[in-house]
Amino acid sequence: MKKSEKRSAVQIISSALAAAFLLCAGAFAQDVVYQQNYDGKTFSLSRQPSGAGVDAGRSTTTTNPAGVAPYSKPYLLRFTVANSTGYVRAFQSAIDTRGYSSLSVSFMMYRESAFPSANDTLTVQVSTTNASTFVDASAPIRRYAATAGWTEHVVDLSGYVGYSNLYVAFLAQGDNGNDIHIDNARITGVVTTPVVAASEGTAGSNITITGFHFGETPGSVTFTPGGVKPKPVSLKVTSWTPTEIVGVISKDSVGGLHDLRVLRKEPKGAPVILADGAFTFAAPEIASLSPDSGVPGDTIAIYGSYFGTKKPLVSLINDTFVAKCKVVSSSMDPDSGDGIIEFTVPANLPAATYDVRVENAEGPALSAGAFSR
Repeated sequence: MKKSEKRSAVQIISSALAAAFLLCAGAFAQDVVYQQNYDGKTFSLSRQPSGAGVDAGRSTTTTNPAGVAPYSKPYLLRFTVANSTGYVRAFQSAIDTRGYSSLSVSFMMYRESAFPSANDTLTVQVSTTNASTFVDASAPIRRYAATAGWTEHVVDLSGYVGYSNLYVAFLAQGDNGNDIHIDNARITGVVTTPVVAASEGTAGSNITITGFHFGETPGSVTFTPGGVKPKPVSLKVTSWTPTEIVGVISKDSVGGLHDLRVLRKEPKGAPVILADGAFTFAAPEIASLSPDSGVPGDTIAIYGSYFGTKKPLVSLINDTFVAKCKVVSSSMDPDSGDGIIEFTVPANLPAATYDVRVENAEGPALSAGAFSR
């Protein structure tokens, strides 16, 4: 067989390291992009030479050596390559790897101790050209092992994310030894972290989240603050596509960073997509007052940002006096966050210069010396 002209960087991880690899990936949304237990799904084969002694197919037990049960019943995939010049390649239908930050294939391979000098091997390959040209994505894995048994192997395919049509194949090459058997092949990908278009806001803010693999069926979105007993805040979803979620923040939260959680309804059993610290619930901001002076009974406007959907508290403060003000109205643009508060100068307010304080659930804003009586 002609050797592949290109070989990517390879990392084949033993069973112990594979467990650690998957554990680390568990903090992210790791989708099962493709799964093949060889119990029903079809797959394609190519072989050289065609004819007796070079074949592959499903089987209820191993052959050569005989009688070993599949890793998961009822079937396993058996490769028979009776000589050192033939090969068999099994590959699945094309998968879409766009929207993943990493990709890997894991599988169980039966390794055993017969014919220790025979270099029967299995190599993971990939094709980005309609399954016409394959290149190696792993080093050859020997059938021979000192101890017989099913062994898990994980091969990193992260160098091939971003392709709309990626084929992953298992290439079996014989060396006058025994057959090669595999089972439970899975291709998994870590979903790219979603992005919140406006990284800060408050109750009433319009939010757009872009990413991948959200699914067609709307799920739910929450923002969770840090703390001992954080209370998540929901997004009232108005639009949901596989790559974009649009909605309105339903209520106030504590100020500061929040983790984004996208709970998907598809594919079935899909893990939550997380984006740590992706959004900040912003405290109010005071830009200016108009007018910046007045007498009791006057209406004063505060211009600023992130006032929220509820009327915030407004106070006039100096070293000797604190006056709570009646808020006449409060509004906020849901897209920009810009807002206006109107309050009434309280009765019996002494003539002086005052700091203006605006406070809601996210926190306070203070404008020093902004108002005079």
